Amino acid sequence: MKIAIPAGPSEIFEFPRFTLPEFDFVVRPDALIVSPSRMAGEALARSEDAVAAMLENLPHTPINGVGHNFEFCDGDPDPQHLGVFTNASQDVADNAPEGWTPVLTMIASSFRIGDGNTIANIQRQFDGTNTIVNFNFHHSVMNIQQATQVLRGDNPYVKMQQHFEIARSLVASSLWSRAL
Repeated sequence: MKIAIPAGPSEIFEFPRFTLPEFDFVVRPDALIVSPSRMAGEALARSEDAVAAMLENLPHTPINGVGHNFEFCDGDPDPQHLGVFTNASQDVADNAPEGWTPVLTMIASSFRIGDGNTIANIQRQFDGTNTIVNFNFHHSVMNIQQATQVLRGDNPYVKMQQHFEIARSLVASSLWSRAL
């Protein structure tokens, strides 16, 4: 296991990152963030199994949500596909004072999936260079039992791999297809 306690530009320590062969994880006071070493079914499943085991061994851990999060980035977007950002009627932003230069345009949408146990939050952004699409499949949970149901893909939940395939399919069928 490799442990890193990174210091930022002003030498303020960030949360420690623990690196294992299959995944990295960061422990914060408000979250446990697990990042698989690669976006493949086996690695995703192992990271979910590890988190479920952690929760089962820490039965008094407060928990209120589980998220499957993915980011797709295109560093060389096709200019003809940027109209969704550059031609958007942004009301207040379109009337910004002279000298204000846009540095980021962001569009966010949220969707209730099926019976509402999962909310898909999709954020698209253009920073002047890159187009980025972030997906958060959020599951509100009340306890560790519900969290482990999400992590194990028990009905009505699905495993992280299925959410990754949905996200990848949506990106591939949209104007960000080169991000894959």
